[in-house]
Amino acid sequence: MKTLQVLLLITTALILGGCASTPKSIGGNYALVSLSNTDTTLDESIIMHVSENSIAGSGPVNRWQAAINDGKIGPMISTRRAGPPQLMQYESDLLTALEGAKFDLDEHGTLTFKQKRDVTAVFQYVEIDPDTSK
Repeated sequence: MKTLQVLLLITTALILGGCASTPKSIGGNYALVSLSNTDTTLDESIIMHVSENSIAGSGPVNRWQAAINDGKIGPMISTRRAGPPQLMQYESDLLTALEGAKFDLDEHGTLTFKQKRDVTAVFQYVEIDPDTSK
């Protein structure tokens, strides 16, 4: 049920677009929309909290965070829980996509992380609290 609620909130935010769902600064909560170089799909959305100086999130297995320095994501730190191999690989791909990445926030609340190599993560601004209970 929780997954359905999160998906409904994300869908609503994407449909409404416009000013109401567009952050005035980078600070806020973002749902992962896509992650390059992976075929794995998740049952639950990954929500990341972004402030002016850091990012933090939870999932699919561990909690993770990093500082933002000079417009780039710094070294990622995370808890060390074990999980199913495909989720551990997905999380590794996500952290690799974020660490050292530059990012851009567009007028629609889409936050895109890019690296020199072909690993990109795209998040969409959402007006919900991240789940940090994992």
